[in-house]
This record gives sequence, structure tokens and C-alpha cells, in this order.
Amino acid sequence: MTDPAPVEARGLVKRYGEIVAVDGVDLTVERGDVFGYLGPNGAGKTTSLRMLLGLIRPTSGSVRLFGRDVSIGAKALEGVAGFVEGPTFYPYLSARKNLHLLADYDGRGARTRVDEVLDVVDLSDRAKDRVGGYSHGMRQRLGIAAALLRDPRLLLLDEPT
Repeated sequence: MTDPAPVEARGLVKRYGEIVAVDGVDLTVERGDVFGYLGPNGAGKTTSLRMLLGLIRPTSGSVRLFGRDVSIGAKALEGVAGFVEGPTFYPYLSARKNLHLLADYDGRGARTRVDEVLDVVDLSDRAKDRVGGYSHGMRQRLGIAAALLRDPRLLLLDEPT
């Protein structure tokens, strides 16, 4: 028996009244795949990602991450990390302090990975600077670093560039 796919969405639909934000998405992302979800503004990319992460419920359809239905809640997100839209940090704290705070919430040895993830996103030289002075791109990279702290098996990012 093979392991379930990291991402499986079937018949995903999201309606807001008369507006259809997502219409019948079927998506499978296999282990080891890198998948880009491209489309114009308003195409439903962020809405789809929110449903994949269990942040909003689909009007119809289903989402499974590693075979777990996201409707069961946080347990389905084990091994999953990411962010939707712009990640938020304490602007008066440094990048390193923000990551230490997040790592302390997460536990599981995340604090030991702070320097590693700062290096991965090329922020080591600016790790002591207040995040409030960061450019948009630097904040996005810090968001990726924060997601990587969890050492995820699946990383879902909304507009990471």
C-alpha cells in the first residue's frame, strides 16, 4: 500500500452568495512535487489555499492532506505549514526574536532551527534588525522561515514571491 498524496482536493467549490469564488477544483499533489497555482487576481487561488489549510470550509467538495480530511481540524494539519497572504510579525521585535517566539509556541525542537531557517531564506545578516524596517520581500522570506521552523512535510504558501 502506498502513502496517501500530501494534497488531494475533489470537487472543491466555494460560493459567497451569488459569487462563485472556486468552481469544481480537482487537485492532487504527489510526494516530492512542487506545484504552482497560477491565475489572475480574483481567480480563487487564495480561497482555494484557505480551504486546503482548513481555514474556511468549502461549499462543496473535500480536501485531504496526507489522507486526513481537513474538516477534522488541527490534527489534519500535522506536518503541514504555510501562510496565506502576508505573514504578520511583531514589527518592534527582531526577526530572530519573532522566530524564537513562534518556536516556543510550536515546541518540538523548533527553537534549535531558528538560525538554520534564517540562513535558508538569506536573512542571517539582518536577523537582529526590527521587522518593522523590513521590505515586503524580506517579510515574505521571514514568513517562509517561520513556516520552515516546523520542519514540515508539506509547505503551502500564498504569494511567497
